[in-house]
Amino acid sequence: MCSRRWNISDLATKIRVWSMAVSTSDVALGISREEAERRALHMLETLGRGNGASLPLSFTEDLPDVLHALVHEMARSGSISEGHYKAICHLHELVAGLAWPCDEFAEKAQLLAHISQLAWSRSLARGSALEGRHWEQECLKYFLLQDGARRLVGMPVANWSPAVCEHFLPDRALVLALCVWLRNQRDLTPRPVLELASVVYGWLSTHRGPPAVREDEAYLLTELACVAAGASRMCGLYGKTREWLLLAEKGCEISTVSPALRARIEYIRLSVLYDTHECALLLPRVSRLIERFEQLGLHDEIAKSKLLQALAQKEFVGDEQAFRSFGLLESDPTVRQLPWLRGLVLVNLADLQNRSGDLGTALCSINEAEAILREAGRPFALAHCCGVAAEILRDHGNLAAAVNYYRLSVEHYVNSDMAGYAAYTRVVLAETLVATGRDGEALLEILAALPTIERENLVREGIVAVGLLKASLSRRELDPAALRALRESFDRSRRGLES
Repeated sequence: MCSRRWNISDLATKIRVWSMAVSTSDVALGISREEAERRALHMLETLGRGNGASLPLSFTEDLPDVLHALVHEMARSGSISEGHYKAICHLHELVAGLAWPCDEFAEKAQLLAHISQLAWSRSLARGSALEGRHWEQECLKYFLLQDGARRLVGMPVANWSPAVCEHFLPDRALVLALCVWLRNQRDLTPRPVLELASVVYGWLSTHRGPPAVREDEAYLLTELACVAAGASRMCGLYGKTREWLLLAEKGCEISTVSPALRARIEYIRLSVLYDTHECALLLPRVSRLIERFEQLGLHDEIAKSKLLQALAQKEFVGDEQAFRSFGLLESDPTVRQLPWLRGLVLVNLADLQNRSGDLGTALCSINEAEAILREAGRPFALAHCCGVAAEILRDHGNLAAAVNYYRLSVEHYVNSDMAGYAAYTRVVLAETLVATGRDGEALLEILAALPTIERENLVREGIVAVGLLKASLSRRELDPAALRALRESFDRSRRGLES
């Protein structure tokens, strides 16, 4: 049976019938705006006196309107007094515990996201990094409870048109949650994160809100630049990383940005120094960075900074000191609570154990690291683990097993959108394949790597090597000397020639 299609005359008739039917009826339109604001001010006064425990809060049809008015009034006041902050926290507690029937549009989650954003804004002004981190996560939690929000973050970046930005980005709770979501996703899908952070940063930087929200906007812009810098670094795009870091540091200069965000910016800059093998510059600064995170009480950031310090020691100071540092990290309670971080510590211990000739212990460590990282949800860490496992196996003559692990490493780097790292690993894999007499497979790996190498300008000093290799590929054969020259050029570029 075909369904009947509406036309304009049908709709007009239905509207007239409905209008006549209700003309003599009382239709519940809710309370007036003035009444909602009056009740909201009364609730705010009660909360401000610290009498929130006696505030009767049970769901009625009018309550959503009153709560929205209350949140609007709290945002408008802009007070950063201790009493105002406590009132916001108490309101969050009351609404979170409220039974909200038939909440088809996640209105409770929407309110709690906005209340969390207000609490975050006040904690930012109070200078409390731990409070700020707590409210960020609360805002994100309630943001993701909304169907529309989940669809928004799952939308392709190409669909973030100016109209979409205009509709959603004036909502500061949404922007805060989006910043935190991007930061959490950065290590999982760095390239899409970089693209979306760039779009949001571009829109926010040209569409400023009223003076009352300017300080929060400045912070969010700095946060987005920090996220984009971290994502660029994960993709191996060090020139873009430095550009975003400059924008983030400029944001710190023109606004009262929290010490925690300043420290995170410094962490990314030091990570770039490690990636480009400038450890002599890194080591004096990383000790001070650890002290800053200790003063802020951010234990996860302390552990990450200590890992960076140990990595620099491994490359620049010597294996003995690095081994001690990684050993301390492996037993650190914070590291034990972060599987991906513990996995990376074990990977580096395995590498050091292999260097010292202790193959049995190295294999035990790398196997434990692989098991942890397969469950940790950090593809880049698993990719690195597989690459180190391949090196250990290759060093001890097990080339067939090394080839398998190099292939896994490439796969995980590709899944992490880390095309540069995948290309480098393909080059090393090709060398290993040539050593086993599998030149045809090696040729395929180089054919897969060269487009990325040329597109992203990964071996700026290796143009001759690329040319020699392409000439050998045209003959459907690999020149081992050209392959080695390409890998060595790649190594030099990774040591600081990127721009």
